[in-house]
Amino acid sequence: VWTGDNRATASDLLMSVDLLLSLSHAGVPFIGADVGGFFGNPSEALLLQWHRLGVWYPFYRQHSNPETKRREPWLFSEKTQRQIKESVLMRYSLTPYWYVTMLESVGGGVPVLRGLWYDFPGFEKGTGTTAAIRLREPTGQGKRKKRRVEAEAEARETRETEEEEEQEELHPRIFQVGDAFAVVAVAAVDSDASPFSVSLPLDAAGPSRWFDWNAERVVKGQEGRGSVDVECVPSGDTQIPIFVRGGSIVPTKDAVAPPAVKVTGDLQGRPFELRVFVNGDGSATGRVFVDKGDGYEFESGDFLYRRVVFSSGLSRAHEGSVLKVESIPLTLQGGARSVQGGGEEWTAPEGVSDEVSKVLVYGLACRPSSASLDPEGSGQAQSVPMQVEGEEGDWKATLDLEAVGRVKLRNVRWKIILR
Repeated sequence: VWTGDNRATASDLLMSVDLLLSLSHAGVPFIGADVGGFFGNPSEALLLQWHRLGVWYPFYRQHSNPETKRREPWLFSEKTQRQIKESVLMRYSLTPYWYVTMLESVGGGVPVLRGLWYDFPGFEKGTGTTAAIRLREPTGQGKRKKRRVEAEAEARETRETEEEEEQEELHPRIFQVGDAFAVVAVAAVDSDASPFSVSLPLDAAGPSRWFDWNAERVVKGQEGRGSVDVECVPSGDTQIPIFVRGGSIVPTKDAVAPPAVKVTGDLQGRPFELRVFVNGDGSATGRVFVDKGDGYEFESGDFLYRRVVFSSGLSRAHEGSVLKVESIPLTLQGGARSVQGGGEEWTAPEGVSDEVSKVLVYGLACRPSSASLDPEGSGQAQSVPMQVEGEEGDWKATLDLEAVGRVKLRNVRWKIILR
């Protein structure tokens, strides 16, 4: 389902978030808006921002009526082509996350796109798509333009009212994609764009935090009552703000490595990468689903459904952190039926991989000195090559399993230990 014949305007770009959340919370999971607008011709900058947002629509497509100008990405500058391609490849890399999120929506009725209030019902700023975002005073040319507009508005009350309405329409929007991501839709990226702050909700139950997906770092901001405020400056040279909830494990695949990915099926044979975003207590969880990618055999148990768990340890010196997998049942028919998937005897369909080749752990409190893989859970572990970067309290560890042998998700005995 899509939102209808929209316009190639910044306000319609932002309005798409409001419309899609309405559809999502009403129980429609596979939804989107026409990227670039159905009527009219978007500027190059607007089209770029729409693609950056559109890759977070469940139904992502660029579409317009026959009377508009051609807008294929390769008709624009090389810089814009590269930036749109980066967004598309990010979408491809997140296919495993989209797959399990859509599956859980269909099986259990959980919305794919959701407002902040859904996962954080006590968050007072989560009641709408704009409540958690506060605009700052523009600077430079934007500030001079603001003064000029205000002077004109004093003489013409009608124009003042119209501009207030336009500013409300162009207010950035925030929404969640699944339970791991919070995305901010931004339309204005020129010199008139106002910087803004985003309030990200924190869990009341325990130490929680967010990560900047683009910078791969823990979000640092001013903490208030149940939230952390993050400063954002719109720019056409950078991605829109994307945040990852601490305590999430996001499954991805390498969409950049050759041969070039043309359709999602090209990713089926590629191994998984697990991205672990450690929460304040040193823990994280996520889910991975594997089947042949089409058909309905999963309804009779022909699949792998795994919970991935990272337990605390490196939040305290000299103790190890452990990553392992668990088998979990699949909920179908809105929770009315539960199906158990395959175990170690499961045979992967032709061209489908359930292997894990890389693990990336973000936000470690202590710098890890070693990593090891126990492939059978027997206590016989072997060293894993590891690259560490970052700073005190926010270390990132990249583990390359290719050097010691990939692990399979069908095997629930293996574990990875960081010390």
